[in-house]
Amino acid sequence: MTDPWADLAAHRTATRDRRIEALFTVDPARAERCTLTADGLHFDWSRTAIDDRALTLLLELAQGVPARRDAMFAGERINETEDRAVLHTALRRREGPVLVDGQDVMRGVLDTLARMKDFAADVRAGRFKGQGGAITDVVNIGIGGRCRPVTTGRGCISCPTWTGPTSPTPCADWTPPRRW
Repeated sequence: MTDPWADLAAHRTATRDRRIEALFTVDPARAERCTLTADGLHFDWSRTAIDDRALTLLLELAQGVPARRDAMFAGERINETEDRAVLHTALRRREGPVLVDGQDVMRGVLDTLARMKDFAADVRAGRFKGQGGAITDVVNIGIGGRCRPVTTGRGCISCPTWTGPTSPTPCADWTPPRRW
């Protein structure tokens, strides 16, 4: 049995210099063949580097998705980096158990969400005081998952921590109202 990830990487390396226009030259029906409409959504991959071999390899990879999904819902340790279960399902569920290592974690999740809601209400109302008084500005520094550098409201900004050639300068558009 081969490794679909390794096969996909090898295929990408082998086709790296191929131009997308060449795919249309060898397959004039590519625009029609590489589109799909379902449930009102139109998906067109004809203008990507995906060829028939890449599509086959991607579909092979997709065969593992149901098992990974089931493992996530079962509370298995699928976060390989941190060797722990992911709690995406618990954060979105409001009733019923979510088991991790045989223990229902929902009571702790719901208690934490309630404390977060109370804390946010206290900050907004000015009841929670920082060292300099009421908190007037909030900087959200993303440490994982989906984080975008967007202004989230008056006096609030989200600053991602990702790096790379296209990453913005964190908090570049935010000026603190006072010096700390």
